[in-house]
Amino acid sequence: MLGGSSARNHEITLYVYLGLIGKDIFTQNFFGRCFVLADQMSDIRRMMQTETEDPNTIDTVRSRLADCSKDIIAMEEILNYIKESIDSMTMPTMPSDPSGRKLYEVLDISQTRHELNRRVTDLAKNTSSQRQELAILTSMAENLVYDRQHFMQKVLDQNTSEIKTVVTTNQSLQHSLGMLQVVLCGLFAFALLDRLTGMWTVTNRDWAQSIVEPLLSSAYIWLGFNLAAWFLVAYGATKVLNKKDIMVSSTTTVKIVLDEKLPDEKRFKVWIDQKEILLEESTWELDRNISKVLWKETGASSWGGYAPQIELVYDSEFWFLNTITVHYLRSKGNLKPAEIRARMLDELREHHIVEDTSEEADEEEEDD
Repeated sequence: MLGGSSARNHEITLYVYLGLIGKDIFTQNFFGRCFVLADQMSDIRRMMQTETEDPNTIDTVRSRLADCSKDIIAMEEILNYIKESIDSMTMPTMPSDPSGRKLYEVLDISQTRHELNRRVTDLAKNTSSQRQELAILTSMAENLVYDRQHFMQKVLDQNTSEIKTVVTTNQSLQHSLGMLQVVLCGLFAFALLDRLTGMWTVTNRDWAQSIVEPLLSSAYIWLGFNLAAWFLVAYGATKVLNKKDIMVSSTTTVKIVLDEKLPDEKRFKVWIDQKEILLEESTWELDRNISKVLWKETGASSWGGYAPQIELVYDSEFWFLNTITVHYLRSKGNLKPAEIRARMLDELREHHIVEDTSEEADEEEEDD
């Protein structure tokens, strides 16, 4: 049949049959690809049901849904190509010789073509159901975004209400503290002068009477002297407060948002235990735990002359590193914000807290 003297008589029959068998093998692999796509969408559904475990769930779901959408579009196009190919095939006629008729009956090309058409129809149904599943998942992803926005709006409203209460309270306290500060400065000045000129001090000594008597004998001199002392003490207190305000205003705050899965929990715990923790907080939200730690660095030389305070926020339930905030006093240190960020990331990579990915590798490639 393939190489004999009558091979040409059976060539068309074999050619059409082999074409159908090739398409049949392709449809079998196509079925496998459908199952792979169904598994991918099942994983996406499970990911959305446990979205609180990973702060990057929404971005990951959107990316994977986009990939599934591309796959479904390509699969639908391929099915159309297969159907067009089957429909455009010219079926061979029954050969006149006995061997040709026997071969035609054994291969049963018409039945093979019919079964292949049924498989293609089944594939079209599967692809259509997967497109519907994709639409449902897309709707769920949108609802996930709305839920996240609603939760964030609720937290924002709550924080705004708390901030409003704090600001109102601080304003009243500020006025009260200002008045109290003036009064305390006066009391301190009067007490200081009283210690210098009171009856239990050195004013009854001969050498002090020459100073005190002119002040007490002249009208309003002693009052003016008290007011002047009050002014000097208040001026000194104001200078101290202004110095503190300048220190606060000269603080550089660098916030690094990571939202990365910690590669090794034990290394992270060892690294945190090495720090002298000043503050530690833990907040439970739904089924995750947001923890915050604050410490002050000890090596000022490695930070450009000033050891900053560092605040770290992480999820201690699923071990995600969320944010790191560095409070750096630029009046004492000489690092710029970019240098502070680089210094912090270098320490994280050195202790294997985050993976050494490659911002730096990308920059080196760009430089090359």
